[in-house]
Amino acid sequence: MQAPEQSATARKDCINALDLLWLEITPKCNLNCVHCYADSSPYKPLSSGLSIDDWLALINEASVLNCRMIQFIGGEPTIHPDLPKLISAARAAGIPSIEVYTNGTCFTSALQECFLENNVQLAFSVYADDPAIHDLVTRTDGSQQKTLAAIEWAMKNSMTVRAGVIDAGINKSHTEAAVQLLKSKGLKNVGIDRSRN
Repeated sequence: MQAPEQSATARKDCINALDLLWLEITPKCNLNCVHCYADSSPYKPLSSGLSIDDWLALINEASVLNCRMIQFIGGEPTIHPDLPKLISAARAAGIPSIEVYTNGTCFTSALQECFLENNVQLAFSVYADDPAIHDLVTRTDGSQQKTLAAIEWAMKNSMTVRAGVIDAGINKSHTEAAVQLLKSKGLKNVGIDRSRN
């Protein structure tokens, strides 16, 4: 049997270890990307089984465990109607860093206001410098234009913004150019990643 002092130390180490919590609040996405690791699409249900009360309880538990950062993901988290409530709850619970990983194509004025009021950080997926190639990956016409507009809006409002240029195979020859495009717009935190299936 472990000594009580060791158990307390182990518990403290465990509590201090929760740096980041991903909350995948929906499997649904408005895009239908060819490479999606989560198999998200417009055809998925909005809810994956957890209620708003379940998500709020998870946020409160994360706060108790000294969670340093919550990242809302999906699917596309911005299409979930409870995202503003969850963001506000995370801020009220004292979570120091709140990030939304998004394609940026579904921003409403109410959602933008929530982001600004709660000092939300934004992370975006981008696929190519060429709109046609980007939209080929997302299988959604006009998606690159909307994503870039959302990035520009966030930067204009002095938000903390980063972007991942994802190599989905069919866009491989456009990833470096996409990084340069984003940097030319003033975005400094840009990296290239590969899709994981």
